[in-house]
Amino acid sequence: MTAFIDEKAIIDETAVTLTTHPDFGFLFNAFTAKPVLATRITHANPFVNHNQRTADMAVILYGNDDKKRKELMEQYNIQYFFLELGSLDYDLYCNKYWNETKKVDTKDKT
Repeated sequence: MTAFIDEKAIIDETAVTLTTHPDFGFLFNAFTAKPVLATRITHANPFVNHNQRTADMAVILYGNDDKKRKELMEQYNIQYFFLELGSLDYDLYCNKYWNETKKVDTKDKT
């Protein structure tokens, strides 16, 4: 994968890729060696505010203030988006069973 990306010059070396979760950022960075907005905290640069980057990632992905989203994307030089399709099933599963963790009469499924 890395050789193909490098050979075709698909991803600019200075551009940052946005993922839907820091774990996917870790995966993408591990396969491509390209910069990502957020990665696993155990593998993140100790001089980068990981919590702030994760919060900014959430604002970009799920926020409704387009001006702020654009501002953050420019600040981090985000030019690419990586979506791991398997995560869509996980999101649906979590949303389906979200309220079950709040019920007293059922066992916690988390």
